[in-house]
Amino acid sequence: ECVPSDPAVAPSLDALLASPDFIADPYPTYARLRREAPVHWSDGWGVWVVSRYEDVVAILRGCGG
Repeated sequence: ECVPSDPAVAPSLDALLASPDFIADPYPTYARLRREAPVHWSDGWGVWVVSRYEDVVAILRGCGG
């Protein structure tokens, strides 16, 4: 099932996605995205950030299988 992230975590994740630390080493941010917001709307990027393989597959199949 495709479930968007909690809007309460969005600002801190968007800050991480725009930080120099993300550019230097994105893997801690990827882990946090998978844990806290696997399907996340990024205002900064203007896109959905999908961080888990299973969610990408579900999205490509239309979220309903």
